[in-house]
Amino acid sequence: MNKIICDKCKEELTFLNAPIVTKYLTKYKGINIQFIKCPKCKTKYLIDVTDGETRDKQRKIGFIKKLNSVIMKQLEYGYNAQMDLEIVENNRKMEDILKEIKKAKAELKIKYEGEL
Repeated sequence: MNKIICDKCKEELTFLNAPIVTKYLTKYKGINIQFIKCPKCKTKYLIDVTDGETRDKQRKIGFIKKLNSVIMKQLEYGYNAQMDLEIVENNRKMEDILKEIKKAKAELKIKYEGEL
């Protein structure tokens, strides 16, 4: 489990004593900010920021993972080069999408971290 030490009061934060809170920014349509708050001094720590496009990409990765698992089940009944290539291509797509998500989240964190 990741631990965070509060910069202000040095309290050790875990997800047990500082659960993740989601803030929905209504003035910025579709922006969700996740953060934890120090239970002792109430300092907020940004965990994640997403927009609708980023969440769509995350769902797409979930779909590709499920598709790969179906293909893997089919491969248990016999090797098929085409299915093997499909898994490789799906993994490449997921890597590309993950890079896009990582870049978008970094930009969103910079843009919206002041909204905590």
